[in-house]
Amino acid sequence: MFVKEHGYDEFVAEKIKEAREDISAGKYITLEQAKTRMRKTIQKTSKDLNSSLNQVVNG
Repeated sequence: MFVKEHGYDEFVAEKIKEAREDISAGKYITLEQAKTRMRKTIQKTSKDLNSSLNQVVNG
């Protein structure tokens, strides 16, 4: 049995409304842009972690 919290439908409706307004205002990125940003973030984080690890290991 699924129990829905009070106010959930209103919350979802508001989020959908906000998203539609953002899209209408051009406040969005494409899936490909999101993937590229995430890939760059992961690569930078990996590089930073490797650098930190090398500093710890090598003094």
